[in-house]
Amino acid sequence: MTSTLRLEEITPDNLDAAIGLRVHPEQEHLVAPVVKSLAEAYVHPGTAWPRLILDGDTPVGSRIPADRRNERGTDGGRAAAVTATVSQIHP
Repeated sequence: MTSTLRLEEITPDNLDAAIGLRVHPEQEHLVAPVVKSLAEAYVHPGTAWPRLILDGDTPVGSRIPADRRNERGTDGGRAAAVTATVSQIHP
C-alpha cells in the first residue's frame, strides 16, 4: 500500500479532526494534546505554524513548529521545537 503524506493548514473545516487525534495512552506523557498546542499557537500568532498531517484524506497527526524560521533552516541549524501527534490506529 502506498502512503501519501501531506501537510494541511488547520482550519475550522478540519479542526475537529485535528483535536480528535490521540497518541497511544502509554505515550501521552511525551506530547501535549493537540488542543493545547493549538491554543498556544493562537496566543502566539506569527510564531507557530499548526498543520494537520494527512495520509491521503485521513488525519494521522499534527505538526506545530514553535518557530517557522526553524522550519526553513534560518536558525543556524538548531532544531525546531515541534509537537507531533500521531493518531492511535485501531484494527
